[in-house]
Amino acid sequence: MAKVIDDRILTELLRAPAQQRLFVYGTLMSSAGSDYGQLARARLLQEAPHRFAAQMRGQLYELGQYPGLVASCDADNLVHGQLLLLSSPSATLAWLDDYEAISTAPGADNEYVRELRDVTIAGGPCVSSWVYSYVKSVVGLVRLTDGRWQSHGRRQRVG
Repeated sequence: MAKVIDDRILTELLRAPAQQRLFVYGTLMSSAGSDYGQLARARLLQEAPHRFAAQMRGQLYELGQYPGLVASCDADNLVHGQLLLLSSPSATLAWLDDYEAISTAPGADNEYVRELRDVTIAGGPCVSSWVYSYVKSVVGLVRLTDGRWQSHGRRQRVG
């Protein structure tokens, strides 16, 4: 029965406009075990309970209690995460922008920007989705070369 539900939800996800999809790769993933982001993670799970394993081209950096993703064109650089279908994208993205401290004020010094990027569903197609990308310098940061936040596996200092 679960497989039928997953197929129905996957079909819904694929038919949805890009603005209704969100790729998460760090503290907002359902599998994140840290206390940091716990309330936001729980809220997001209520608002987008169905998640699919996915990946996108990019490089993942350790920023302390959370990661930062920098998009890449290199097919060898992959960040692993989850693709969500948002039931109320405007409302969800508004509070997530606050969570990510995104300001629309002129000259704001944001750490992240929300942008549409290509994401590949595990074993499936590539779709466009919202993602929060890190926009600060990565010089001196630790790169998680396996592209996985949970594992904190292979690391490489940049710069």
